[in-house]
Amino acid sequence: MPEKAFEIAYDAAKLTLSQQDGTISNVRNRATTLFTAASLAVTFTAGVGLISSAEKSARHYPEWAAFALLAVLSLMASAVMVVHWPVKSFHYGPSATVILRLHEESKDEDAIRLAVTQAMIAGGIENRRGIKRLQSALRMIVGLLWIEILIILIAIVTT
Repeated sequence: MPEKAFEIAYDAAKLTLSQQDGTISNVRNRATTLFTAASLAVTFTAGVGLISSAEKSARHYPEWAAFALLAVLSLMASAVMVVHWPVKSFHYGPSATVILRLHEESKDEDAIRLAVTQAMIAGGIENRRGIKRLQSALRMIVGLLWIEILIILIAIVTT
């Protein structure tokens, strides 16, 4: 493989790992934001008097809705925890340890670059599996937020 091709492949693999790290941060930020929005939605509806647990209130919040919201928020909190749980094995870039080991084994620069590039490509494939799991949890959080909003709206309309 010509030297320029090594360089291009190495840079592409390194960029992929960097983008994957950014994707994880983005998913985690979105999950946190959605959970905050869900918590604020419940707090706001109670705070402005749209819902109330007081039986004497003109708008008594239905018991079924309170339990449904509790269940939805619990599921959402669990999904957010899945998103924020540390990833077991994540590849961020080339390994200095591997590079030095290959150098000590008298490998030339092209052989080292090839081995490190192949390791980064394999790491990127492994990273994708973890990212897909986090993205699935994020989709669940979005769906649960919609369910929460529907529960609040139905409870308000039916009281």
